[in-house]
Amino acid sequence: MSEPDAHLQLQYEPSQAMRRLLALLGLSTQEGALREEGRDKLAQVLAMAPLVEKAVRGIGRRRDVVIVECASGKGHLSLILNQMLSERMDRRIQWIGIDHSERLINRSRSIAEEMGFDNVEFHVSKIADFQTDRDVSILLALHACDTATDEAVVKAIELKARYAFFVPCCQREIPVQLKSVRARILEPLTGNYTHRRLLGSILTDSLRRLVLESFGYEVDIFEYVSVRRTEKNVMIRATRGAVPSYRSWNLFKETLRSLGLEMTLERLLDEKGMQPVFVTR
Repeated sequence: MSEPDAHLQLQYEPSQAMRRLLALLGLSTQEGALREEGRDKLAQVLAMAPLVEKAVRGIGRRRDVVIVECASGKGHLSLILNQMLSERMDRRIQWIGIDHSERLINRSRSIAEEMGFDNVEFHVSKIADFQTDRDVSILLALHACDTATDEAVVKAIELKARYAFFVPCCQREIPVQLKSVRARILEPLTGNYTHRRLLGSILTDSLRRLVLESFGYEVDIFEYVSVRRTEKNVMIRATRGAVPSYRSWNLFKETLRSLGLEMTLERLLDEKGMQPVFVTR
């Protein structure tokens, strides 16, 4: 997807309610002018909106739509998407935002209350610890830092989310370990910091894809927004309902073992006793 949002800001005319929300979020001035950060944030949400909307339309009207956002931070994604989709769709959506920061959660709750959003709730929780008895339709994780994306991947599998959208950020765990990898074929790629960082990011997300495929998700990875809006613009989109891939699971395990890597994603799955259905217990 090349330069999909080059003129996105000019094409979007926010409603009066959206203008109010953007001001409350600090993304615009009281006069309605978008701040620099606001333009980039809004462009990212606008690029994600049709993807989430398509997923919502794929859920039968007899089923409740419950969307969980992991590492919700300042609440930009949940709050703006809630307002946007409420204007576009005749469908009630229940939003749940979770974050470990009590300060950010309280701020998000305050804005949701001021906007009159009775379908949005925020909870102080680590991603790995979050539990709900509701049937989760969609799980989102936008820039959940480093291994927090691993927690979000495991949580999507654990909650059996029908759709999941991850935009990873700051993959540090594997790039640090690549410095010690002795595989000769990788030496040209691991000889300096920049290459280790880039290779490590690609390898991390590739391993996440393999795990999702192992647990019955169809996965595609693509640039969902222009790099001019954020350097972290690669999305992992997963749709539940595929046949669990034995090949992907073996490749995930073999890659870690052959390179001598440790990954939080594998540890979390082990701690929770989670294995693909084809694995003999």
